[in-house]
Amino acid sequence: MYKLIVRKRASNALKKAYDWYENEQIGLGNAFIEEIQDCYTKLRSHPFAYHKVEYEFRQFNLKKFPHVVVYDIDDINELVIIYSIFHPKRHTKKKFED
Repeated sequence: MYKLIVRKRASNALKKAYDWYENEQIGLGNAFIEEIQDCYTKLRSHPFAYHKVEYEFRQFNLKKFPHVVVYDIDDINELVIIYSIFHPKRHTKKKFED
């Protein structure tokens, strides 16, 4: 199983999305976190299962929430690096910035 590294930008986006969902409805932020955790488990087990979208970046589309998780794979060190957690209505090029 691959190890997971969550970059600061992704961590900040996760907190911001959690806060927004929790503000919309109590418990919705927790449901968002649960789906993110499920995503992380899938990425650690099967990192190559999801398609490349730009350069070496790959994208995991959440099912219950309109967000994507942008990541890269370091196959030599068996790492999944999460770069961004992103709402698709935002400017798409920004999701690939570090």
